[in-house]
Amino acid sequence: MSADERQRLLGAVSPAIPTYDGIDDNVSQGVDDMTGLTSNEPTGQTYRKLPQYVAALSAAGGALAAGTVLGWTSPTQIALVDQKEYGFEITGEEFSWISSAMTLGAAAVCIPIGLMINLIGRKPTMLLLVLPFTIGWALIIWAVSVPMMLIGRILVGISGGAFCVTAPMYTGEIASKEIRGILGSFFQLMITIGILFVYAVGHGVNVFTLSIICAVIPIIFGVIFAFMPESPLYLVTKNKISKATDSIKWLRGEKYDHASELADLQQQMEEIRAQPVSLAVALRRRATIRALVISMGLMFFQQTCGINAVIFYTTNIFEVSTMPLISQYTLPWKTLKATETIKSIRKTLTYNTW
Repeated sequence: MSADERQRLLGAVSPAIPTYDGIDDNVSQGVDDMTGLTSNEPTGQTYRKLPQYVAALSAAGGALAAGTVLGWTSPTQIALVDQKEYGFEITGEEFSWISSAMTLGAAAVCIPIGLMINLIGRKPTMLLLVLPFTIGWALIIWAVSVPMMLIGRILVGISGGAFCVTAPMYTGEIASKEIRGILGSFFQLMITIGILFVYAVGHGVNVFTLSIICAVIPIIFGVIFAFMPESPLYLVTKNKISKATDSIKWLRGEKYDHASELADLQQQMEEIRAQPVSLAVALRRRATIRALVISMGLMFFQQTCGINAVIFYTTNIFEVSTMPLISQYTLPWKTLKATETIKSIRKTLTYNTW
């Protein structure tokens, strides 16, 4: 074989032989994919997912606090009404008002909180909600009368209801499209965990101790969430481009090319400002009416099915039922709530798969 023939043969074979650098790059990319800490967008950009999970879980801490508000009345009814643990009389009718007072506060805050989050921002609004949470639980902890307890329940209801608006909005605005579904499911998951938590803890402690534990949760949330970034979308709406850039870098990583995402956000805001639509005109649109009917219908039937009554009076329901071996001192409902929590986790994993 001549020298020219040998050279041509080596040239044909050598491209198929991987280099060490190529193998190292593939292995490195595989490690990143397995850890789930980074991901590739369709544009080819690599961004970090872990900071987004941290921020979403921090925001969902408000949902955990709201869940404790929902479940608090179930393990406390017998102690407050029958055993008079707080030293003053609470009738069954008064306790029903104590239970439902939080829903009044939640309903009253829906419209004001929508205005506040656009006025001062998502993050400051959520941090301010720690204040009525803390005051409300303080009134409940050291209550000396039914009106004092009612006011406390209304205040914690205001915070809990406000979190139902702010936390999902914040999570949706900080999340990348790829993981927006799983991060959005954190809110309902944490509410369910909060209800389960207060059921389980309330089984073993008195009302005073349970209320203190519930009061600590929003404070812990405030401490953690203070280190989270503001929503980039909100910062762009306020023309705070530098802060919006820092927020995107915190959420996606320093190596992420933030310019394209920032340009998309700015373009969206420019289009909205160029074509302003009044509320009256928006409500006359067919798409708006259809969406409003669907969303309001879902909420109407979900609330009127009696789910809150079941959550508020779980212990009493099992106490007066004829089912055998069910009383205040068994944990069947806690098992049911654990099952519901597992279902929420499965839904979360399903969202992630899609």
